[in-house]
Amino acid sequence: MITILVVEDEEYARQSLIKKIKEYDVQKQFQILETTNGERGFEIYCEYLPDLVITDIRMPKMDGLELLKVIKKKNPKAQVVMLSAYSEFEYARTALKDGACDYILKPIEDEKLKECIDKSLNKSRTEKREIMMTGKDITTRYILKCIQNDGEPDFIEQNMFQKVFHKFQVLTIFLPRYQEINKEDILQNIGNILGEEMWTGFRFVETKGKVWTLVINITRENFFIPRKILRIFTDAGFEVYIGVSGEYTEPERIKEAYQEAMELLEYRIFIQGQLITGSQINKDMLKSYCLSKDKETLLKDALERKNTSKTEYILTQIFEEVREQGWIKIDYLELLLSQISIIMRRALQISGDDQLRLRESRTSVMDFSDLDEMENYFQSIGRNICKLSEKAGEESTRDVVAMMTEYAQVHFNQDITVKELAEKVLFMNPTYVSHAFVEKTGISFSTWLRGLRMDHAKKLLTGSKLSITEIASMSGYNDTSQFIRIFRQDTGMTPKKYRDWIQMEKSKKRKDSNKYG
Repeated sequence: MITILVVEDEEYARQSLIKKIKEYDVQKQFQILETTNGERGFEIYCEYLPDLVITDIRMPKMDGLELLKVIKKKNPKAQVVMLSAYSEFEYARTALKDGACDYILKPIEDEKLKECIDKSLNKSRTEKREIMMTGKDITTRYILKCIQNDGEPDFIEQNMFQKVFHKFQVLTIFLPRYQEINKEDILQNIGNILGEEMWTGFRFVETKGKVWTLVINITRENFFIPRKILRIFTDAGFEVYIGVSGEYTEPERIKEAYQEAMELLEYRIFIQGQLITGSQINKDMLKSYCLSKDKETLLKDALERKNTSKTEYILTQIFEEVREQGWIKIDYLELLLSQISIIMRRALQISGDDQLRLRESRTSVMDFSDLDEMENYFQSIGRNICKLSEKAGEESTRDVVAMMTEYAQVHFNQDITVKELAEKVLFMNPTYVSHAFVEKTGISFSTWLRGLRMDHAKKLLTGSKLSITEIASMSGYNDTSQFIRIFRQDTGMTPKKYRDWIQMEKSKKRKDSNKYG
């Protein structure tokens, strides 16, 4: 909703102007406020903060020029348009110097009014978008203060939130793994679908880690907004999960709504689908689970003895027990995650191998898409602890390098980095893994991987009729020009010239064979 304040002391002129504005408002998106003098006009401005003020110059109590000054003092970016008769043109010129965005001469022409409103509102929209992008508007500050306990919200902030959000719900948007989003692009996409309402009845803020928070003003037209938001992200190629809170009306309950939406996100570990609402979860049916002392002792013993099969068996038993319970309360699942992590860290400390580390990124249920992924994560860590901790020094380094090269020889056509290999495959510290590889081979992993890919590309150039683009892709390069550049650096010729040279050499050998055969 766009709010316009009309300040004009003459009844007929004021109602005539309001009628013209309503005729222009074919989409019914204007809220029109009116008053007869500048003094009351300023009071209304402070209460409603309208998007546009249209004011006459000559009025009782406080004239239009004085009203302009006090409004601009309160908000330098305020959009104020002056109404002026020909005899008052010098006043209008003064008003422009004092910050008025435009003036309209009386009698008011329809086209001039439309042009003036469009110009002012477009500028207001642009400024609103800039403010929302930086999170500096009053409503966004209120949301962040409530959610992050970042200072005590004041009355003005709460009052402004309530004016924007009469009834609201919170969407928490979670992007797992290493997905980077451009906030400006996402907001633009949302704006393209939702239209003008995007810049008034929504707030989009980054709250923590990989979670974005969207607060929605609930109207009948906004019922399908969560599904539309999900589609915007999925169409852009993102894996995303959205927790949708219930409906709230009290501003002070914004944190409660946020916590509800966040909790729903955590329960995605039990739910198939990317949009999670409270109707999908029956909290009365949620169970408790505690890791028994016997299981805890058995897991510690298996890890300390470096018994891989026993470690795998005990972890399998633990997660079978969890599945048998059905849906577990998230607090208990978080506790289990913490208990197993602590047991494994202690096993590393007891082994005395300070070079091995459990990566820190998976410390919450939110980091897993389901129970299978959580179990596989701990099974992989357990196997690495048993395999690597039982050896020391050079043997340990050799094992790390062997696993890296074995993995790369199978997955070299994919995007592989030391960081992802260390964290997703070896479950070790990336810096240690990188140093271990250089220490053992004398070259960096990226240099070694490049050689592996070039060898594979040469085989394809020699023994296939695939295009250069296809060979680049099959060798781990999505960018063909990058592949050609690197190939030339390694061989001194382009892939095409290399293929031609190989064919010439083969032809020459055949001729020589026929000649002397």
